[in-house]
Amino acid sequence: MDLKWPLPAIPIVVNNTLKWIDWCTTLCWKLGWRDRRKKEGTIRHKGEDITIVDLPGIYSLSPFTLEERISRQYILEDMPDMIINIVDASALERNLFLTFQLMELGRPVIIALNMMDEAEKRGIKIDVEGLSEALGLPIVPIVARKEKGLDALMDMVLDQVHSGAKLESKPIRYSEDLEQMIQGAEHVINHIPDHINKRWACIKLLERDEMLLEAYDISGIDSLPAVDEQIANEKYRLINDMMETVVKRPDESYDKLSAKLDKYILNQWIGIPIFALVMYFVFNMTFTLGDMVWIYWTSFFPIMLQALRVPCSCRLVWRTGCSPLS
Repeated sequence: MDLKWPLPAIPIVVNNTLKWIDWCTTLCWKLGWRDRRKKEGTIRHKGEDITIVDLPGIYSLSPFTLEERISRQYILEDMPDMIINIVDASALERNLFLTFQLMELGRPVIIALNMMDEAEKRGIKIDVEGLSEALGLPIVPIVARKEKGLDALMDMVLDQVHSGAKLESKPIRYSEDLEQMIQGAEHVINHIPDHINKRWACIKLLERDEMLLEAYDISGIDSLPAVDEQIANEKYRLINDMMETVVKRPDESYDKLSAKLDKYILNQWIGIPIFALVMYFVFNMTFTLGDMVWIYWTSFFPIMLQALRVPCSCRLVWRTGCSPLS
């Protein structure tokens, strides 16, 4: 039985998984990890040939970069048996954005919770079972660079494939107004192929997804609102709500203070005035401190020069017998 597992992940997680991929595929990729093409290798585990497809590191399934286009095209069109989503345990909030998008695709996903050792060093405690229950997906903690948990991960994938049970994540529900927009987009996706999740396609239409619009003849798109920013904000809101229940950090007060500062500094209305005030302060401090340094330097330089001239004059008198000033 030939199985295919793609490995979509955040770029830093892919870099830290290099040792695992080499161990699995016994290949030496001379092009390095900055190569944008996907890489494939075959391993044999428990008597079965398994094709592992390493996809370029991505942050989302939105087609903003070439890497994202390659990864998304493979996941949508090649229909792999299982998707292994490599997630950085030390930066869980940022990584779960991609996980949410994979969940909306309706494809079978297993999460490899990588860099657990780094999370422990930072004092981050993750309730793995709670996170698995919240997402509705199986999760296997691993430390890829130390080859820990890899056998358990492959066993989990084989068990899921052979059991025939369909992996279904918990549905992601947005606010009422956004859900109404998603339902209203269903009438314009008649030409979408059956293997593409309709709800995911509706969400992508609301995001004005260029790759989707280029691939299929979709009419009536102008009647739909463009709410890509609202969708992203609601995803992060759901992720943050989930993190409060499954993740414990050593310094909660710092995180809350940072979140409060970000709320104002990154605000679309008052962020720019705050930035302007900071730049004005830096500009004034530069010239004020510069003037002070210049004043002290011009006062100190003549004194230092006079102190240097006296010993030099003495040495010249001793050597020549006459003063250089005479």
